[in-house]
Amino acid sequence: VDSFDCKALVLNLIELNLVDSTKVAIFGNSAGGLTAINCLCEGDLFKVAICKYPVLDLNAMHQKTHRFEKGYLNSLIGEYSKFRNEYKHRSPINKINEVWDDSQIKYREMRIKTSHPKTGEVDNIGVVSKFLENPSSVRSPAPTLGEHTEKVLEDFGYDKNKIKELFSKKAIF
Repeated sequence: VDSFDCKALVLNLIELNLVDSTKVAIFGNSAGGLTAINCLCEGDLFKVAICKYPVLDLNAMHQKTHRFEKGYLNSLIGEYSKFRNEYKHRSPINKINEVWDDSQIKYREMRIKTSHPKTGEVDNIGVVSKFLENPSSVRSPAPTLGEHTEKVLEDFGYDKNKIKELFSKKAIF
């Protein structure tokens, strides 16, 4: 509902010639981040969303949130037991495959496939900045958990004995 309200407001501002329809952005924190991402997913009116701490999966938030915010989503969406499907429908995480249908992604040929040692071939968004004279590329897959831990700690001045101690205490992975 919030995203529909935002859309209605922007359409009104465009109609009044107060906003350039080619430069519509939205910003949100937490639940506002949920609204911003949903605005981006629901059509092409919003060109960009800036989110800090967005809620992307309402089901997971309902299941894992601390007791002080347990009823928060009920006020946004409704009681979980009655509106479980709505929680799924409104979660941007469930719309991630729509990214590949975005006209900008297609036009800029941003969908790339990378090979990952654990997951195999994976779809990814390619390099955002494209340079004519110095083309960029993705040269390696995302690291696995802890893959570069030792190197990073060495670069920060930790010696091998200290790193070994941290591993043994399970302070790092």
